[in-house]
Amino acid sequence: MTAQETNRYDQIFGKIENIWTKYLDTMDESLDILEKELASAEKDSQICTLEWCQSTERVIADLVHVIYNMHVPKWISEESAARLQEQKKRVHNLYAKFIAISSPDSIFA
Repeated sequence: MTAQETNRYDQIFGKIENIWTKYLDTMDESLDILEKELASAEKDSQICTLEWCQSTERVIADLVHVIYNMHVPKWISEESAARLQEQKKRVHNLYAKFIAISSPDSIFA
């Protein structure tokens, strides 16, 4: 790549990298909120109403869909790619925790 091409590439993908990082930050914040809510439900069984379980399961399903369907662009940093992989693990573990809370007799509990 020439210096001009490199500069153009950096201008285009540098901005996208910033947006990507902000997206990952926001996804982490969302997972933190869900994690806190599950911790509260684990401590207080009265939180676990049918309505709560249904809405929480929908939220988790949406997060799974978003996180697992993300394509990892080749131009993002290794750190960003690792963060996405970590988010996949987190949402998987949060779903397992949700199952344990909502179905105490589950084999996952």
